[in-house]
Amino acid sequence: MAWLYLLCAIAVEVCATTSPKMSDGFSDWRFSLLSLTLYGVSFWLLSLTLRVIPVSTAYTIWSGLGVGLAAIVGILFLRSRSAR
Repeated sequence: MAWLYLLCAIAVEVCATTSPKMSDGFSDWRFSLLSLTLYGVSFWLLSLTLRVIPVSTAYTIWSGLGVGLAAIVGILFLRSRSAR
């Protein structure tokens, strides 16, 4: 069950990371509030994970997959490109 919590925490964190882009620089309060709420849910799910999985393992997977998936979502759906 801990691994399922970890995967859900990663998915929620990716959604939370993409929400500020849709908030137009935090000018749309709905997406700003959504982002803060989703980060809270993600950390809560991560804390459930840490009851079983060691911190070093869980955090490495959570942060690594979160960054990678957020980059993929940004490129595919938000038309983000790297700065040159």
